Amino acid sequence: MKKVTDKSRLPFHQSAKPLLVVLSGPSGVGKDAVLARMKELTSPLQHITTLTTRPRRPNEKNNVDYHFVSLKRFQEMIQKNELLEWANVYGNWYGVPREAVKQALDNGRDIIVKV
Repeated sequence: MKKVTDKSRLPFHQSAKPLLVVLSGPSGVGKDAVLARMKELTSPLQHITTLTTRPRRPNEKNNVDYHFVSLKRFQEMIQKNELLEWANVYGNWYGVPREAVKQALDNGRDIIVKV
């Protein structure tokens, strides 16, 4: 497959305002595979790393795969309106950090969030 290198030819790059793309689906559907493929294709979309209260798996890196936080910290972030959205999935909390999204959009970056 040919790599996309001319970002001006991608549809995301033509918008006057930055875009927020949400990649959503149930566990195991392939969201991570889509993100990995987009990175291979030099996608212009900046990935926003989400937060979770679940334990880190051996192959995961903090602040890369997720921001791993305590339940107490997660609840504080909800109370302080620091999360754009959040959900409980199989007993663990996941959320999107509001400030990271705001900063990227304010800097004119098109972004993608996996939820």
